[in-house]
Amino acid sequence: MTHQFAQPSSGSFFKPADHHGHLILIIAVTETGERYDSMYGKDKPFAVVDMVDLDDPAPKLQQGVTVSHPGICNKLGTAARTGEMVLGRVGQIPTEKGNPAWVLGPFTPGADDMRASAWLTANPINNFGQPAQQQAPAPAPAPQPQPVPAPVPQPVPQAPAPQPIQYAPQPVPPAAPVPQAPTLAQVGQAMTQAQQPPAAPAAAPPQPAAPAPAAPQTIGGVDVTNLTPEVIALLQKLPQQQ
Repeated sequence: MTHQFAQPSSGSFFKPADHHGHLILIIAVTETGERYDSMYGKDKPFAVVDMVDLDDPAPKLQQGVTVSHPGICNKLGTAARTGEMVLGRVGQIPTEKGNPAWVLGPFTPGADDMRASAWLTANPINNFGQPAQQQAPAPAPAPQPQPVPAPVPQPVPQAPAPQPIQYAPQPVPPAAPVPQAPTLAQVGQAMTQAQQPPAAPAAAPPQPAAPAPAAPQTIGGVDVTNLTPEVIALLQKLPQQQ
């Protein structure tokens, strides 16, 4: 960033008569003090300011203007310390010596301050008191990509709710018949049958007669009924007694 700097110059002197009744905007107080005034033969206050006469046909910034009138310089001491701008109207007030003194009187709120604000808006001032250079217009912002709308989720089809199962009514089985109490005749017949003696069992059929025992088998006079076949075969090979 570059700044504008004023060249050294002798500046100019503020002549209140040329600005009588005008609205003066003191933008900066760059120096204050006292210096010897040969006309009055004594030290007098002075101030060096950057100012604008807002009632001038073509208001413009004037830098390094020396003000030597006590009625104006005395109004600039606070601004010199705080860096504030001062707004007021140049006028005169009577004095004891009969010669009116030049002063910087108050401005009209709601009117004069609006004019000063409008001039400052149209003529921005940098920190060094120079009129600020008109800056090139800022480049147009690059087009921003438009956000792609997120897909809207489609509702998931819902399965049909299960229908309740209908059951056919089951036939109710007929109730079992209630047993009837026996009649008196039935009771009497049952008692009669209970008193009769049981019938004799039938006679068993005759059993066949047991067969006669077989004659014992002998070989050579030896009973071989209970002998093994091997022993019997051995006996058969022996010579038989006559």
